[in-house]
Amino acid sequence: MEAPVAGIDVSKDKLVVYFQGKFYEFPNNKQGFEGVKQILPGGC
Repeated sequence: MEAPVAGIDVSKDKLVVYFQGKFYEFPNNKQGFEGVKQILPGGC
């Protein structure tokens, strides 16, 4: 079993998340961080 690979790039206006082979883009604000938390499984 492979460990999940995740990357988060934080810039001034956006959050770019790479998780399980997909890219997600969110605004760099509280709503964006909530979106990131929904993608990543608990314990990450």
